[in-house]
Amino acid sequence: MRSILETFAYANMSQSTQLFQHNAEYSDAMRALSRNKEKLFEQLNNNEKAIFEKYIDVQDKVNQMAAVNYWVDGYKLGLLVTAEVFVTDGD
Repeated sequence: MRSILETFAYANMSQSTQLFQHNAEYSDAMRALSRNKEKLFEQLNNNEKAIFEKYIDVQDKVNQMAAVNYWVDGYKLGLLVTAEVFVTDGD
C-alpha cells in the first residue's frame, strides 16, 4: 500500500503531467537521445528492437520509482525543517 505522499508524487510525476523547462540544454539532450536511438535501431533486427524497447520501458519505470522516492524524501525533509522553525527557540 502506498503512502499518501507516494500517491501524491505519482499523480504529479506521471508522464502526462510532467512539466519540463525546455531550455537549450534539455533540447540538445533530447535530440541526441533521439538521434542515438535511431542509429541503434538501424543496426538491430526486429527481435533485438523489441528487447531494447522492453529495456527502455523498465528503465522508465525504475526512473519514475526513484523520482518518487526522492520527492517523498525531499518533502519529508522540508517538513522537518519547517517543524524545527516552529519548535525551537532560535538557538
